[in-house]
Amino acid sequence: MTPFIHLCRYINQQFTLPISGIELYHRLHKDLGLNDSEVTEVIVFMELLYGLTLPDEALTPSLSVAQLCTLIEQYTNKEQPDSAFLVYRNPRYEFSRAS
Repeated sequence: MTPFIHLCRYINQQFTLPISGIELYHRLHKDLGLNDSEVTEVIVFMELLYGLTLPDEALTPSLSVAQLCTLIEQYTNKEQPDSAFLVYRNPRYEFSRAS
C-alpha cells in the first residue's frame, strides 16, 4: 500500500473522516480539521509504520497530505535508526510495519 492509502485509512479509523473526502492537497490541520495533537498522532503513526523519523523542520503547521506522503517516500530509502515495530488492528484493517 502507498503512504497515501495508509494515511487515509488511519485518519478514517481514528477520526471518522471519510476516505473519499481526503485529497492530496488537503492540509491536515486546516482542511481536515485535525488539532495539533491529532496531527502529531498521524505523523507518529506514519513514522512508526514505515520505521523512520521525519525531520522536525519539515513538519510545519500547514503540512498537507501530499507533503507528508512525499516526506515518507523520501525518507523510506534513507538509513534510519531502529524503531519500534507497530501493528495496528481494528475490525476492518490490519496495519503492520511497511517494508
